[in-house]
Amino acid sequence: MSLMGPNLFKLGTYNHNAAAYLKEELGKNGFKSVSDKPFFNEFVVKAENPDDFIKNCRSGCLDPGIRIDKWYPELENCWLFCATESDSRSRIDRFISQLQGAV
Repeated sequence: MSLMGPNLFKLGTYNHNAAAYLKEELGKNGFKSVSDKPFFNEFVVKAENPDDFIKNCRSGCLDPGIRIDKWYPELENCWLFCATESDSRSRIDRFISQLQGAV
């Protein structure tokens, strides 16, 4: 990290902005936010129709993310999402378009 110098701040800002955009778009497509607390680049959302969500992701060769109710039963049908510098807006948009009607 020390090699990145002042670019570390830019990288962190990009990561957070990508995650905020992903969370906002997921919310527009039927996912419910589990928490309104601040986050960096990971957050948890709930899907009302998890089987459809998984099916639509797999049909588009997309990873449906990490379903966390295996470890946190109180968070049934919830997923952990993350966005980083490798997630461009167009990549996020492609993922979101695959989810249309899947939540």
